[in-house]
Amino acid sequence: MPFNEMPPREHQDVVKPKRSSKPLIVLCVIALGLVGVWVAWKAYGQQPPAPTAEGVRAALPLPPADTSVTPATAMADADARLRAEGEKFAPSSLVSKWLSEKDALRRLTAAVGMVGEGKTPRSVLAFLAPTGEFTTARQGEHLVPSPESYARYAPVTEALTALNPTEVAKSIRALQPYIDTILKEIAPPNQTFADILHGAILGLSRTPIPEKDPELKPHGILFIYADPALEGLTPAQKQLLRVGPAQARAVQAWLAKLDRAVSPVPAP
Repeated sequence: MPFNEMPPREHQDVVKPKRSSKPLIVLCVIALGLVGVWVAWKAYGQQPPAPTAEGVRAALPLPPADTSVTPATAMADADARLRAEGEKFAPSSLVSKWLSEKDALRRLTAAVGMVGEGKTPRSVLAFLAPTGEFTTARQGEHLVPSPESYARYAPVTEALTALNPTEVAKSIRALQPYIDTILKEIAPPNQTFADILHGAILGLSRTPIPEKDPELKPHGILFIYADPALEGLTPAQKQLLRVGPAQARAVQAWLAKLDRAVSPVPAP
């Protein structure tokens, strides 16, 4: 049973010419980090079913969550608390803008779940869409994404990788009561946020990043990856690829740090 705050149908997962791409997984990832939405979206690199954690992971040694938050007050205070947490670790004006969106925490939480299922969260994170249009370039006889297309995602990548993963992890813990309340409304039963987040991050970390710009080929009025292995990736994974090899690796590296900060593996 998928998250109920997802688009009614999946979009066409191809690189579109002359159109602005919706938020990539990278964007989602950022959102995840900001909200503590555990970037579980690592689901970029696989096509996992509803994500599940691998084994029991140790709890982050942080102060206990604020149990005074109740379902009746959670949603009324959630976004204000999210913005307050964001000010602690994300002074960026771009991040502040994202966190000021209405129902930001709900959107980010739903986005993590969607990424964990291999889907793109564009329907709930439209405010993260990059500016500009997708364009292509020629490399010899091959058609590839242009440098300008990759550059559209630079602000998001820079904003994400500038965040301190340890501080983000602390904010995730502080927001846990609100996130739990949201999950009761939108998530499949018997799933915890920790499971969802870890599964998503795991998936994104497995996304194969090409050593060079991937070749594209026309497909009607759109473009698809010429390499069947890349075209066969999940929608979430292909969104990560669209930020470009260098930026995609930077995002994966940051997610690995967040993963360790949020739920470190216990010592043997």
